[in-house]
Amino acid sequence: MRTSSRNLALLLFDEVELLDVAGALQVFTTVGRQWNWRPFRVLPLGEEARLYETRNQLRVEARFTFDDCPEPELIFVPGGYGARRRDNDRLVEWLSAHAPAAELLLAVGNGALLLARAGLLGEQTIAIPDTALDDLLDIEPHVRTNGDDRVVESGKIITARSSAASHDVALTAVTKLLGAKQAQGAARELAYPWGPDAGGPDTVKIEIKS
Repeated sequence: MRTSSRNLALLLFDEVELLDVAGALQVFTTVGRQWNWRPFRVLPLGEEARLYETRNQLRVEARFTFDDCPEPELIFVPGGYGARRRDNDRLVEWLSAHAPAAELLLAVGNGALLLARAGLLGEQTIAIPDTALDDLLDIEPHVRTNGDDRVVESGKIITARSSAASHDVALTAVTKLLGAKQAQGAARELAYPWGPDAGGPDTVKIEIKS
């Protein structure tokens, strides 16, 4: 098993959804903790290194910018109203440039719209809120959507339909990279239900692209 940390880029922007960020980070920073092992190095970044307003009356800080962030191996794109805005061209350009080399791309809720604007979805199958479906198809008419599952894995893209599944999208990524045992251990430590009856791996939609 790999012992060095993977660089995990966390994109931040104004009006980001706090639960999208917090839920996934709970998982990524809990995995390996009992062995004093840090499998993921979180890199919060934005257009500027500053505090960003969330949709929830708190602010979160980006410590890196698009110009100085180390090369990411995973990219996490949260949602919120800010992901629907069209004044974040530099963010989209950064995604277009760095996503092809990443191992996994993760998005929650409206975050999938940013993946679409960056030209990363194509004919992949994703999960997205019903309220954002028309916007998605305007950007990428060939993308396919799954309206049944909380989390959908298609190629190297893992998407969650809503903020309530932000833990799930991270646990799915941990399962893929580190194995189910590590994901289940993190879920237990967080007292988060993770199994066939509660949104666990057996309910994840997996599509293999030929």
